[in-house]
Amino acid sequence: MAVTDEKDGALATAAVAAAAGVGAYALRKALTSRVHVEQAKGFLRESLDVSVEQAFQLLREYSHTHREHLTEVSRRLMTDRHYRPVLLASIAEFASAPPP
Repeated sequence: MAVTDEKDGALATAAVAAAAGVGAYALRKALTSRVHVEQAKGFLRESLDVSVEQAFQLLREYSHTHREHLTEVSRRLMTDRHYRPVLLASIAEFASAPPP
């Protein structure tokens, strides 16, 4: 997905939310979550030497397997500097494990 497409998607989400009467807090939370996911994809791309698409797929699969929300895994990866190495190692191990 191109950067322009991502920005257009975020703007469309904001427009739909505004039209639906969603509060400013909920909208800010959704956009913040989106930013964390995008940052986490970039971080994994650099750290694990994978494509952005592979990074997103890895985040999705890791989150699903560990029964966590994708946004929560992304938030921890990007905001908790003490836990980041542990989480990154766990994701890297998950990525290298053979499929079940």
